[in-house]
Order: sequence, then C-alpha cells, then structure tokens
Amino acid sequence: MAVNYLYADSILSFVETDTPTLLSTFPGSEHKHWKQAIDLLKNQFHQLPHLAGDLVLGLNNQTPELRIPVTILYRGLIFTIDIGFNNTDYQADTLDTLHQQARTLKHHHVASQSKFIIPVTLETQATPKGGAIVVSEDLVADPMCDTGEHLAALIEHFANQYKDDQIILADWLSSDCAEHC
Repeated sequence: MAVNYLYADSILSFVETDTPTLLSTFPGSEHKHWKQAIDLLKNQFHQLPHLAGDLVLGLNNQTPELRIPVTILYRGLIFTIDIGFNNTDYQADTLDTLHQQARTLKHHHVASQSKFIIPVTLETQATPKGGAIVVSEDLVADPMCDTGEHLAALIEHFANQYKDDQIILADWLSSDCAEHC
C-alpha cells in the first residue's frame, strides 16, 4: 500500500503556482495554517540555488504512525518537517513525534529505507536553536530546530554534505509500505 497525501509536485511547480490554487487542495478548516506554511515554504524555496526537488504536503497513511505535514525530497535526501506558528519554544513532544515519524518512514516505506532522513521542526515564534548534527547508523538524524528563517540554508547544507541519487517523486509516492507504514 502506498502513502496518501494532500499535495505532491516539484518544488518549481509549487513555487510557480499561486497560493489560492494550492489552498484548494486542502480542507477549508485548515486554510489559515496551510496558507502560512505555503508562504513560508515559498519564501525559503526562492533562496535555494536549485529548485530541483519535490514537495509532499500532508503525507499520511490514515493512522497516527505516519502523519508528516511537509516532506521535501531534495538532492537524494528526505526532509520531514513540522511547522508551528504559535509556540515560543520547541516542544519536546513535537520533537519526539517528528523523530518517531521519520523512523517509521525509514523502516516501513520501501523507497525511504536507503535514504538519509532529516526531521526538522519549525517554530516561527521561537528563537533559533543551533545544535550538533547527530545521525543514527540507519541514517535518521536527530530533529533539527529552526524558526523557518534558515530552512533553505539548512536544506542546502545537508544536501552539500550528504547528497545522494535523485529521488523520483512518482516512484517514491507509489512505493509500498510495510505493515505499519
């Protein structure tokens, strides 16, 4: 069984599509949150030197085991991102959940098993938080924390250090999941 999602396309197409058209993909009750997320992502994507990647919004498998708001496939890496707009600090439960979801994706989504996954939590009202990059043996990083202002730099930094073969979006989306994906 493949994963479900609300939106999936190239970063270039996402950036070139007007926001109202993108919002038509999402449930009306969630438009405010998604508009903020879309605006933040578009702003950051414009700062990337390469728009050669893909974006998946609302990745899920209809269970709590896998609900990743933003997934970026960029230069062979997978970034799983949660975006918050109200907290002034990084929530431990959000970090734990995001890390667990990255691990679920890693171990149960066939096309992600050999890829480096970097979970990132963005809290737009928080103070930027630096930290060491810690990566497990199975190539899942500990969650990174940012306000969203440095997302493009963070993505590019990882891509320059750890780039891999391009991930083909259609293949990645249609990839089978193991039992608990």
